[in-house]
Amino acid sequence: MVFEFIIAGLIFFTIIIYSINYLNFNVSDFKNKFYQNRLQSKAFQVSEILMAGRTNLSLTDGERFNASKIYFFNSTYCGDANYKKLAEAFYMYETASFGTLPNDIKIELSVPSSGFLLLDCGPRMPRNTTKAEVGRMGLYEGNVARLSVTVW
Repeated sequence: MVFEFIIAGLIFFTIIIYSINYLNFNVSDFKNKFYQNRLQSKAFQVSEILMAGRTNLSLTDGERFNASKIYFFNSTYCGDANYKKLAEAFYMYETASFGTLPNDIKIELSVPSSGFLLLDCGPRMPRNTTKAEVGRMGLYEGNVARLSVTVW
């Protein structure tokens, strides 16, 4: 009778430990996927604002990049001193009921055919960081330009 009780107890605790381990792995995987989707959504939102042409944060008129808007954006939001304004303009530091959700952003606008970099905003991204990147294409003075938005 005691031997059967010990075997039943071992089977019971084995099942409990397996279940806890299984749930722990799945919740962790779900959390990582949720975070990646959140970053991707944020990067897409920022690229949509930059390409829309309806706000003072936009860089385009239709599908064409506007040189005066790029200059205004560069002088207002780019550089180490203005990064806080950039992060606030795109709501990169969201406040939720459980705390602040900080993200950083890097915006680059280049003309790949000439290698000319028109815009470079945001800090350098650290290595081995979960990130999301969205690329958009448009025209700048008759050449194809690439807008890259990276959020981490």
